[in-house]
Amino acid sequence: MVANKPFNESPSIICYLSIFNMFYGSFETLEKVKASLYHHIYLLLTLTIF
Repeated sequence: MVANKPFNESPSIICYLSIFNMFYGSFETLEKVKASLYHHIYLLLTLTIF
């Protein structure tokens, strides 16, 4: 049982994430998260280029 513990934890994390996406992961919040991520990546790219 101890050896199988890491293999049992990762599907549970995926299950929690899927449940979280079902309840809180509406398209609006996903778009907001994507927009903020792209904004941070864009800022990092512009800072590294210039």
